[in-house]
Amino acid sequence: MGSKYSGIVRCDCCGQVIQTKKACTCCLIAKPLDAFTLDSSGRLGRRGMCKECQSIRDKSDPKKKKYRREWHEKHPGYSAAKTMAKYCKNLNRMPAWSSVDSTLPFYAKAAALTKETGKTHSVDHIIPLNGENISGLHVAENLQVMLLSDNIRKGNSYD
Repeated sequence: MGSKYSGIVRCDCCGQVIQTKKACTCCLIAKPLDAFTLDSSGRLGRRGMCKECQSIRDKSDPKKKKYRREWHEKHPGYSAAKTMAKYCKNLNRMPAWSSVDSTLPFYAKAAALTKETGKTHSVDHIIPLNGENISGLHVAENLQVMLLSDNIRKGNSYD
């Protein structure tokens, strides 16, 4: 059994090893897991760099901030499409054959319409992901762009 500073403890009831700390890839200091941003692709479900080092890095490199802003302006809707795909995978509502690339045009169109009209548009699932009697999938054939107010009014219903 490791010490309380090693970041490894054993559960009192089952004896399972639980890791409570992680070393930052930047400063190399072992810190509690909540000092790291959540990232499902990272080790222990966290990013490699701690929040403190990430903050320092972002502030010290204005070129990266500018690049990120320009990239997101050139690729409208990409972050929303990727976030929704991740959410739907966790719900088991996105089939293996579907990809972010197939749904991206809907999110790009919603972002463009929002910018063009000044009214917030969103991507709606025609058949809701968590409907009462029927549940849809997160695939291009089940998506439509509509005003956010209409999407909220529609709710979890399928007409």
